[in-house]
Amino acid sequence: MTGTYGSASPNNPLGFTLGGYSQAVVVDENFVLSIPSNLDLAVTAPLLCAGITVWSPMQHFGVKKGDSVAVLGPGGLGHMLSSSPLLWARMSLFFRVLSAKPTTRSNLTRKKSSSRLTKKHSMPPQVFQFHYPHCFCRTRSKHHVQSAETNGALILVGASPQPLGFFPFALIPKRIKIGGSAVGGIKETQEMLEFCGKNITSDIELISVNQTGKPTTTTTTTTPTTTTTTTTTKPTSTTTTTTTSTTPSTTTTTAKTTTTTTTTTTTTSAPTTTGFVSASGGQFILNGCKKHFSGGNSYQLAFNTKALIDEEFAMLANHSGFNILRTWAFCEESTCPGGQLLTFSGTSVSVNPSAGIFTNLDYLLSVAAKQGIKIVLTLTNNWSDYGGMDVYTEALGGTYHDDFFTNETIKTAFKTYINYIVNRVNAVTGIAYKDDPTIFAWEVANEVRCGGSGGLPASSGCNSAYITAWYDEISKFIKSIDAKHMVSTGDEGFGVAPVANSYSDDQYAYIYVTSSGLNFTTNLGLSAIDYGTAHLYPSSWGLSSAIYDGNDWINAHAIAAKSVGKPWILEEYGVTDKTTREATYQAWYATGIAAGINGMQFWTAAGPSYADYDGYTLYSADITTIIDPLSADLEALNSC
Repeated sequence: MTGTYGSASPNNPLGFTLGGYSQAVVVDENFVLSIPSNLDLAVTAPLLCAGITVWSPMQHFGVKKGDSVAVLGPGGLGHMLSSSPLLWARMSLFFRVLSAKPTTRSNLTRKKSSSRLTKKHSMPPQVFQFHYPHCFCRTRSKHHVQSAETNGALILVGASPQPLGFFPFALIPKRIKIGGSAVGGIKETQEMLEFCGKNITSDIELISVNQTGKPTTTTTTTTPTTTTTTTTTKPTSTTTTTTTSTTPSTTTTTAKTTTTTTTTTTTTSAPTTTGFVSASGGQFILNGCKKHFSGGNSYQLAFNTKALIDEEFAMLANHSGFNILRTWAFCEESTCPGGQLLTFSGTSVSVNPSAGIFTNLDYLLSVAAKQGIKIVLTLTNNWSDYGGMDVYTEALGGTYHDDFFTNETIKTAFKTYINYIVNRVNAVTGIAYKDDPTIFAWEVANEVRCGGSGGLPASSGCNSAYITAWYDEISKFIKSIDAKHMVSTGDEGFGVAPVANSYSDDQYAYIYVTSSGLNFTTNLGLSAIDYGTAHLYPSSWGLSSAIYDGNDWINAHAIAAKSVGKPWILEEYGVTDKTTREATYQAWYATGIAAGINGMQFWTAAGPSYADYDGYTLYSADITTIIDPLSADLEALNSC
């Protein structure tokens, strides 16, 4: 036996071993790696860990020239790969790092261009929205699997201490494979090093020993033959962006400071007063950033007391990803709290500016602005709850429910109300509603159909053309008096084509055809409609499988919205069965995110004092368990 120290060693000039003072160590050749002579040891070090961790699955899972590879999470693998040509040097691979954390989100893309690398770019992150043949994952998320494209693979290169928790329907529709990959042995590591011997290295930062344990502020890029040492006092190129909001969702001032080794230049952009959400290219845009929205409905807020409004918003303050809320901005019935909203006289209508609903809406908008929550205001109801269309129709001499869409006198009365609320000045904030960025959108009506529930029948001639023409007229009217806000229909999304399912039962006939007077795609294509809406209630619609049928419903609307080029929101969805609710919602979330959904709003949110009248209500604990994970995943899709 040869010991570490003092043992006979014929090959050593001194004749015995020197342990840690040896100039060379004799080991079994099976445990030795040969570093190419042209590679600096410092820039090679990351390859021996992060490098082989991604090299090995590339060899075993069929990564080929021209493929796209995503690394989920910008940890050691993501950072090493975002600064190394390892993946694309000879294989011309496209590479992307996906991060769900805003503080570390980089989403870097690089590719080979001849023998040179393109400059590292900071790209808008689209986590889980772009789909890749190969996804390397060392973190845990139930939606990571959705980043793989059809026939793609999710390769686990790390061992999460938690179960993965994938729903079968996250895998089945796209035939996604899940695999695991070991780090890679000596043989594969040597192959990788020889591959990298052609001047392929990672970027590193060298710091002196006295800097260990201290924060660093720069990253230095090294070439294959040159190593540069930097300190925190002399950055080579550091850019810092600071954003300050002076009022919630209203004013943003950005200061950009660029520092070089010799000079410091500071420029400040002019203050902007945007804060309004718009729609462009199939996305929601807020202050120049692509934005996704997660939230709920609280139809009752306009009829509540200030105390109940405060209670609900105090509850919502515990859920940082909750950024949109839909509520009723109408109450046509005579028993509305705080006084009659509308007074009809002959063929005209007048609006009571002191009605309690306006007092509550004023207060609600002021509170929502402070918390950064956008509010969708729905202008009337197809149903008789809190009044609705039939109140106008009966008061103004209509016979059928659908006279609301065609009778000029009735349409003029509705426009009178719209004109008032759009131009109303908030008594709390002093801001006109049309100038308030807290308002996400004006919604023409809730769940329009040819028939309602107020006692008036539908005419035999009512069809989708009636309602489409009405949507067109009303949405253009709103735009004529308010060019700042978006407009949506508020419909249930009927009239689209199923994707994977074939239905013959009567319950599904009225959903997927236009017999209820709806055509989702046609309505979304109207020039003054900015985004689409759909609702989803499997049990009340008589569907046999909430998950399977719901997933098909979501995919159908995603396809339709993409064909029009506008965003859409699943703005109402609900399951009353509390034993299956969480699993059902999570399946819908996975499907929606994979399909590129722009937002989801559950029915309904409430503070602890509000009763669960319809069985759908989610309280704070429910939101924490079921909704907050979705909010985080949707937030991760934002570009900034």
